[in-house]
Amino acid sequence: MKYLLTLAGILIAASLWADPVAQAKDTIYIGVEGCTHACHKKEDDGDQRSVWRKSKHSLAYKDLLGPEAKLAAKEVGLSGPPEKAEACLVCHSTGYGAAPEALRKSFKLEDGVQCEACHGPGDRYRTKKVMMKILRERGVERKGKSATALETGLTFPADTNCKSCHVPEISVGGKTYKNPNYKAFNFDKAFEEMKHRVPDARRKLDMTGNVSDEE
Repeated sequence: MKYLLTLAGILIAASLWADPVAQAKDTIYIGVEGCTHACHKKEDDGDQRSVWRKSKHSLAYKDLLGPEAKLAAKEVGLSGPPEKAEACLVCHSTGYGAAPEALRKSFKLEDGVQCEACHGPGDRYRTKKVMMKILRERGVERKGKSATALETGLTFPADTNCKSCHVPEISVGGKTYKNPNYKAFNFDKAFEEMKHRVPDARRKLDMTGNVSDEE
């Protein structure tokens, strides 16, 4: 994923081009550190942060800084550095275009395609208390619907979300750009490669209430 518009991002299309001012009222991005400082870096919980760090998603923004990205930018008709181009950043970063007040201090554009690209801006569901409530609503098998997830904006990866960026071409600012390094996208395969679930044993323990759900 070293070319402009490799489109390794899994951004939710509706959030990419939403009005930043309106967005700031309801959605606040907290960044990788905000998502992982307490829970999602522990081995017992699945160590989601390590899975992300080892993935191409974590390098999505950094790839725009290399010479190959600059050549690809020219190839698709862009001028200027790719790391500043909207046509690149909408898929090589998370939360691009959001108003400053919609970004917590822990948020870094340089983190590329991170947790909130798949799961939505995390400020409203970030606490352990909320996450435990969602876990119990969904159940150990992860098949139940969660009203709390819906209320707080927590989303889960889906084929349609991924294909807002994993596409042969993308339209931004009234122009259409081809992806010079596009490869056919298979959601099921990609999901298996990126899967970072909380282990079943831990979920069962949490469901019993033996683990505190306090912040």
